[in-house]
Amino acid sequence: MTRNTGLVILSWSWIVLLGAYLIWGAVNESGLYAWLAQQQVERFGGYYPKATVIFPWLILGGPAWWLVRRRAAESEAALAAQGPAAQAQRSARVARTMLLAGLVSLAVAAGAWMYSQRLPDGAEPAVAFDASTLGTGEVPAGPVRIRGSVDPDAGTVLTEQGLGTDDAIVYAGFRPDGTAKDAPHVLFVRRRAGSSADAATAQAFLPDQEGYLTENGLPPLAREDLESRGVRIADPYYVLGSQEMTGRETWYVVVGVAGFFGFVALLVGLIGSVQARGKRRRAEAIGG
Repeated sequence: MTRNTGLVILSWSWIVLLGAYLIWGAVNESGLYAWLAQQQVERFGGYYPKATVIFPWLILGGPAWWLVRRRAAESEAALAAQGPAAQAQRSARVARTMLLAGLVSLAVAAGAWMYSQRLPDGAEPAVAFDASTLGTGEVPAGPVRIRGSVDPDAGTVLTEQGLGTDDAIVYAGFRPDGTAKDAPHVLFVRRRAGSSADAATAQAFLPDQEGYLTENGLPPLAREDLESRGVRIADPYYVLGSQEMTGRETWYVVVGVAGFFGFVALLVGLIGSVQARGKRRRAEAIGG
């Protein structure tokens, strides 16, 4: 392996790992993603989820992108000097690489799809759940129904901003029936409002709440805001949210991205294979 080849491999590895790290941070509200989101919230009152992934990826990955592009240009120049036969061989190698990458991506998409089908899909009927048992053992994987009341002093809102629109994610302290009013909060209800202007829905939750239970499911930004206002949180605690809390939608994103890349890579590989055969025939004709 030449030094240039090693640098290209390291550059591509950095680009892929950086993207995976930022996506992991977005899913888990952790790492650099969480820190950048917090800076935006402190300055603008909300944050941009997609931009918080894309811009750091482009900026931190910029030197690697530049190096890959530079080495590619140098390689093209060297191949042009070597003649048609070398160009045909390189085109064939690139086509094989794209075909392999496409097959791997489609395998990842298929695996993600099969795993997503093992997660709750939101069609199951909610069952009544005794919230007094929270923290004492396993909770149901399916949807539950809990009766209680919202604590108006134990709510927070995270605003996800986009192009011209914003979504308000409400986390409201919810005291199940029979819970002491001075006890640490063991349950929070998560609801998505149409915009931050609708955040008052935290004050209007019905006594019966349905959803999926997630242990210790508050985002770091939400928990930090609650604790800074003196809200006591039990250990463990739970978040009652909609079907998106089960993680199934996250796997659908993986299926979509991996599947799209896989089909594109296969298409590029097939076209490249045809072009490589044409270049090889022209090189043989010139050589003959």
